[in-house]
Amino acid sequence: MANLNTSHQWRGAVKRGIQSWLLPRIIELPPREWDSAVKQARNVDFDWIETVWLIGGVAFVTYLLAFDPEQATSVSVPIRYLVQFVAAIPLLLIIVGPAYLRRARRGLDSVIATYRSGQRANH
Repeated sequence: MANLNTSHQWRGAVKRGIQSWLLPRIIELPPREWDSAVKQARNVDFDWIETVWLIGGVAFVTYLLAFDPEQATSVSVPIRYLVQFVAAIPLLLIIVGPAYLRRARRGLDSVIATYRSGQRANH
């Protein structure tokens, strides 16, 4: 049982490290609030810049993954779609992922502002 508990603590430490690296302002909140703050931050709507970024990024990745007509006839349809899917994942993470990170950071700024105003009201 101790091994399972150690593994859980290790995963929690890694998760907190990644959260503090991707969302540096999260350290302004108490650690017990981090999970709920991240959930609230992800619920923020996309602004117009992020929306354009997402649409443009998906369109660009689609353009990059287009098959040459000669390649399209030489490979079966299921294999072609599988290759496109596998290639699309890292491209989307690189091109569109930062838009999601930007939204999460904006949401976290809002959560921190709400937390601070609640703290001032209690003092």
